[in-house]
Amino acid sequence: MKTRSVLLAALAALAATLPAAAARQDWVTNHQPTRFEDIVQMSAFADADEGPDRLSLYCDTSNRFRIIIFPNRYVLSEGVTSIVFKIDDRKPIVMQANAFKENSDDTDVVVPINTDPVERAIIGAKKVSLHYGPPGEPAAEASFTFGNLAAGQADVLKVCPVGR
Repeated sequence: MKTRSVLLAALAALAATLPAAAARQDWVTNHQPTRFEDIVQMSAFADADEGPDRLSLYCDTSNRFRIIIFPNRYVLSEGVTSIVFKIDDRKPIVMQANAFKENSDDTDVVVPINTDPVERAIIGAKKVSLHYGPPGEPAAEASFTFGNLAAGQADVLKVCPVGR
C-alpha cells in the first residue's frame, strides 16, 4: 500500500512538470430561444500551442461572426492596433483590432474589428498563427492548432453569413 502511495505521488510530481496539453473545442451548436426567434449559436476555441493565449470563434444568427482572443498576458497596449493572422498555408492578413485591459498589466482581450477577410479561411482552419502587432515589428506571437473545424464548416455557413 505504501509503495502504491509513493508511486502515485511520484507520478503526480512528474505530471506537474510536463506542459499541459492545449485544450481545443471544434464547432459546438447551441440554441437560445427568445420570445421572437430561436437564435442558433456556434462556437469553437483553441488554446495556444505554447503559452496562455486562447483564440475563440463565435457565430450566431443575430450577431454574425466574431473572433475574440484572450491573451492572458501582456501583448498589446490598450487601444486600436494592427495584428497579423496567418491561417494554414494562406498568405498573412493584416487586420485592425481593439485591445482591452483592466486592473492589471495583462491584455485581457483582443477583438479584431473587421473579420471578413479571414472568416471563410478560419472556420475550417487547422493552424492559426497570430502576430500581436503590425507586420515587421517585434511583437508577441501565438500559434493555435484546431482539431477538426472543417467538420462543422457547412453548419457555420448555414447559421451565419461569413466574409470572403
